[in-house]
Amino acid sequence: MSKKWIFEKNVIITGASSGIGKELVKTFLTKYNCRVLGVSRDQTKAKAFSEELASDSYSYYCFDVGVEDNWRNFADYLTKIAFFPDLIINNAGVLPKFRSVDNTPIEVFAETMQIDFWSAVYCVKYLDEALSHSKTPSIVNVSSSSALANLVGTAPYTSAKTALRAFTECYATEQKGKKYVAVVCPGFTKTEIFRNQSQRIDSGVIGKVSTPVHKMTRKIVKGIVKRKMRMIFGKDAKIMNLFYKFMPKKSATLFSFVMRKSSLSIFNEIFEIKE
Repeated sequence: MSKKWIFEKNVIITGASSGIGKELVKTFLTKYNCRVLGVSRDQTKAKAFSEELASDSYSYYCFDVGVEDNWRNFADYLTKIAFFPDLIINNAGVLPKFRSVDNTPIEVFAETMQIDFWSAVYCVKYLDEALSHSKTPSIVNVSSSSALANLVGTAPYTSAKTALRAFTECYATEQKGKKYVAVVCPGFTKTEIFRNQSQRIDSGVIGKVSTPVHKMTRKIVKGIVKRKMRMIFGKDAKIMNLFYKFMPKKSATLFSFVMRKSSLSIFNEIFEIKE
């Protein structure tokens, strides 16, 4: 298929008012002349972003993607306004504070799984009818490098993103020849997903391997245009994938050592380091 397949398409992007989602919206609007519908949970941020864009090709709809009934309502809304997507990017996600399993409340596991995993399942189940109107039906789920190799202190997030990767790859195999289904596993990216942390990731070894959000977005879009099915972006993500593939038993220990030596206070609680 020609790389021009993406031009002037209808695109839905969740987590649209911040981070990677925000950059994806801008790219599809300006570079590919798409009509974009952004999904956000925060009405204030969504409105401010829409006013910033000032584009007739952009609209937004606010709801919590972790709630199943909201997806039913969203599907009805799409039918009502006759917006039938060609491409859906499930980008919304939450990264809880880095903590050990023992110190993580059970509700954090539940919320993270709902937003980071179940939202994509709901999307596939409830928007299939809307997507069936397209000649190029496409779904891209944004997972994480933590789905490639386990990171201590991220059990809720890693569990949800690993489930998302596995779900997407199963679905991609089932839909081969019918839909373009892909998973993206980005490494550490300098985005607002770290707002739940007590410190930014711009310093130390983590900062050095973290990818600026505009560069990560460019890589993701390029991969989508080429219709790649599995995308691993970022130096750290590629290293994690390689080490886990050849040294699965030792990789977790190695990554824990790097986190401990990074001098970032966000990891202190995992290793019980007193400031």
